[in-house]
Amino acid sequence: MMCNRKGNVRVFVDCDDTLILFDEEAETNPYGLWRGDAYRVNEVLVDTLRQACRTCFTLIIWSGGGAKYAKAVSDAVFGDDLGEVDAWLDKGRPTFDLVRENDVVIDDQTLAVQCEQLTPHDIERLRELLHDNGGVTPAT
Repeated sequence: MMCNRKGNVRVFVDCDDTLILFDEEAETNPYGLWRGDAYRVNEVLVDTLRQACRTCFTLIIWSGGGAKYAKAVSDAVFGDDLGEVDAWLDKGRPTFDLVRENDVVIDDQTLAVQCEQLTPHDIERLRELLHDNGGVTPAT
């Protein structure tokens, strides 16, 4: 099967308030995992990423908390299945320049990047972009 998008698209996914969601209402939740804040995994987003055609995109987990924090959140979300994630980065102005026009950024905040940006709840659009089956997620 062929992917909807040609070439190797990179998907940059934020950690706090994107991959993991917090019950506490706050503008942002930096370092929430390390602080021990109660959180839940954004299962719909994670399942959508897992079910996508992984030959179509590179998955990069990034965080304003740094690459080590991104790796810690990734471990909490994906567990031992490290084959899901290709890289962990510090999210900030220097790394914004790495984002290309045909990449996808998933974040709870709008960033200064020139690509398609999705919120953590834009699941249908993410499926359209990443799945090799016309955006329909197979029943599990």
